[in-house]
Amino acid sequence: MEANGFEPLVSNFSSDPDVNVRAKALGAIS
Repeated sequence: MEANGFEPLVSNFSSDPDVNVRAKALGAIS
């Protein structure tokens, strides 16, 4: 449901592998 607000975040943090992993973890938790 938060994909709309989550996609830009992943795009912004795409240069940060660590943040990208956290984003994926958050998506899995959601």
